[in-house]
Amino acid sequence: MPTFQPIHTVGSLNDSRLVGDGQNRELSSKLLERPADRSLAVGIERAGDFVQDQQHAVAVADLAHRPEVAGHRDQHAGGRAADRLGPSAAQVKQNLGRHDRLALLKLAALFHDSGKPAARAVAPVSGRVTFHGHAKAGSAVAGQVSDRLKLSARDREYFANLAGNHMHAIDLSQPQVKLKTLLRWFRRLGDDMVPLIVLSMADTQATLGPASSPAERERHLRWARDTLSLYYATIREQLASQPLIDGRDLLEMGVPPGPVLGRILRTVREAQDEKLVETRAEALKLSESILAGLAAPGR
Repeated sequence: MPTFQPIHTVGSLNDSRLVGDGQNRELSSKLLERPADRSLAVGIERAGDFVQDQQHAVAVADLAHRPEVAGHRDQHAGGRAADRLGPSAAQVKQNLGRHDRLALLKLAALFHDSGKPAARAVAPVSGRVTFHGHAKAGSAVAGQVSDRLKLSARDREYFANLAGNHMHAIDLSQPQVKLKTLLRWFRRLGDDMVPLIVLSMADTQATLGPASSPAERERHLRWARDTLSLYYATIREQLASQPLIDGRDLLEMGVPPGPVLGRILRTVREAQDEKLVETRAEALKLSESILAGLAAPGR
């Protein structure tokens, strides 16, 4: 059994407003230790049974098909939610199996709302409590945690993305969101969108407040399953494809270097990803149409 050496404390991370009292403080203490001779993943897994008692961590572990919770049935975790991922379950597991991605996902599940104390506000009339901006504040806390754990630049970026963007994954599941918006996020984050969606599933399944409902939780799980399946079936390949045109094509059309050229390229690429244009000729025609619109009087 490895000997654990506590990492030196950063003041704000020991603040009871952040980690809470009792069990939450003990959990934070366990997670912010690491074995002297083992990896970060082992350090996080070493929290063991204590971590399994936390709603979000159980949900993440269950979603990721973790053997340590194979027999666990927590009402907040939604059972073996990984089974609901259908054909993408194997790819999700493979995604989380690289480096320390699953371990850091568990850590993000426990710290993703850590910005709420700083963002908490009470409406003067209704008395409603809000946490606007808590994801951004939580990303800053993730940075402090990364310092304490001495994370690599890659792991720091991955952890901060999960903490800072977890609300976006929930917002993207709303029915009015267009495919263009979803593709923009996949284009920006690539494979890192996968654990972000898994975190949103865990977050949704662990939420039992008055604003939550079984129907809403099931709707989000269905969206997540369909979106992950779509990513591995088509989106991933689409985003990896070469652009139909590049800057040289626009320069030959007389478009000068600058913001307009970049704007046209982005618009054409989005149309390509949505399969609105599928050939070079169609991409050039769209570019000419965009350019003509920009040159129209009053623009």
